[in-house]
Amino acid sequence: MRSKLIIYLSVFSALILAAMWLLNIVFLDDIYSSIKNRQILSAADKITEHAASEDLETAVYDIADKGQLCVSVFEIDKGRGKMIASAHVHSMCRIHGGAGHEEYMGRLYGETMVEGDIYDVKEGESESLPDSVVFARRRSIDKLEYLIVINAEVQPVTATVTTLTYLFVWMTVLVAALSVIMAYIISRSITKPVVKMNREARKLAVGNYDVSFSGGGYREASELAGTLDYAA
Repeated sequence: MRSKLIIYLSVFSALILAAMWLLNIVFLDDIYSSIKNRQILSAADKITEHAASEDLETAVYDIADKGQLCVSVFEIDKGRGKMIASAHVHSMCRIHGGAGHEEYMGRLYGETMVEGDIYDVKEGESESLPDSVVFARRRSIDKLEYLIVINAEVQPVTATVTTLTYLFVWMTVLVAALSVIMAYIISRSITKPVVKMNREARKLAVGNYDVSFSGGGYREASELAGTLDYAA
């Protein structure tokens, strides 16, 4: 029984550790990117709701500040864009100023006309620098056309993964040791009263009625001991 408990607890612990390993290390980058994309989409939805309202500037600033995003909103008239709201948050922004800025905005607008919502991802120049994601959306609201452009930094998770890997190695060793200790304690609490009752039952089997069955440990063992005492 003791060896089975050790195996069961070890398997259970291994499954928990495997699930944590997959979620926190193997798929961490994908999960983080998915969360960041949902954040960008949520921000775009909120800005779209305010696009034709008088509080657009305030809404854009609040959304950008909360999500650490750079945002530009353009009103399109006859193919030409006029910026009507803007928020500049992070230093590596790709949508505010810089060489080729107008051409880049024009390209984004053209792509949204063909593909709808688009993502333009630029990888960081090194592992320590963040990737940059530009999201563009074109919407027609109250007969007016708007282009919403959002830029977000996607921080690299390489250092985080390295740290988590180191911690998980030690966690695995600790959990394995605790599994063995817990299995020993649990099996001892279960088997000890059973072994004692078995010893008394052997005495009873050879005609020695001066026996005492005591369960302890857990309720079922105590009930069995009481039944054997009554029978003896």
